[in-house]
Amino acid sequence: MTKNNRILQKASDSQFATILAGFTKATAWPKGLQDFIAANPRVKLPAKPSKRSISQQVIALFASNLGLAFDRAQLTAFGEKIDPDRVGGDSIQWANKIERVGIKLDKTPEKKPSYGFADLTFSDKYLHSSQDLTTEVGRQDSVSRSRKLFAAMAKGKFEKGHKDPRLPLSDDNLVMQPYEINRSYRDRYIFDDNGLPTVPNPLKFAEDPSAYYSDEADLKLVYEALKARFEPQAPTAVDSSPVDDVKTTMD
Repeated sequence: MTKNNRILQKASDSQFATILAGFTKATAWPKGLQDFIAANPRVKLPAKPSKRSISQQVIALFASNLGLAFDRAQLTAFGEKIDPDRVGGDSIQWANKIERVGIKLDKTPEKKPSYGFADLTFSDKYLHSSQDLTTEVGRQDSVSRSRKLFAAMAKGKFEKGHKDPRLPLSDDNLVMQPYEINRSYRDRYIFDDNGLPTVPNPLKFAEDPSAYYSDEADLKLVYEALKARFEPQAPTAVDSSPVDDVKTTMD
C-alpha cells in the first residue's frame, strides 16, 4: 500500500510468468487507458503505443494489470521480451519516465520498490501547461522545473555513445552522453558533438516510422514529401497525333 492508501500488490513470480507468457507487443492501448486519455487531453501519449518504445509498452503492461506492481528483475525480463537486442540499462528508468506523460506512477513502500498503477490517475507533476507561459510567474516556474531536470541529468552518470549509430564506435564517432539520453534515444537518432539528438537514424525510421511519428497525419505528411522527392509526377503528355489536314473547297 502506498502513502496515499492506493492499493498496490507486488506481482508474484508465478503471476508475472503468466502475464509475460501472454503478453505480445501492444499495438493499441487497453480500453480503460483509452477512456482515461480521452478524459484527460493533457496526457502526452500517442494514439497507439510504439512497438519499439519499451516505456510505452510498460505503460500498456501496467494499465492491463491495475493493482499489480513489478520489480526490477521482472521489468528487465519484460524489456528483454519486447526488445531482445536491448542489452544493459536500468529497467526502473522505463517506469520512472511514465509520470512525465501525465499518469501517476505508484510504487510499493519497500527500500527497493516495485512499480505499477494502483488505478489510472492524472498527474501534472512533470507537465508544463502552455497557459502557464503567458505569465511571468508561469515562465519562471517552467524554467525552474527544466533547470532542475537538466541539472539532475548533468550530475548523473555519463556513458559512451555513437554520434552516428550506423558507424562503428571509433574515436571520431564517440560522444559522452548523460545516462538518460543514451538509454532513451540509443541508436534511434544521430547525435551532435554535444551528445544531443539531431535527426532520426534512417535505418530505424525505415523499420518503424510510427516510433517517431505516431499520428497518421504526420506520417502521411512525411510520405507525401518523400513521394514528391523520389517519385515526381511525369509531365502531362501532349497529344502529338497528326492533325487532319483541313481542305478548303472553293466554288
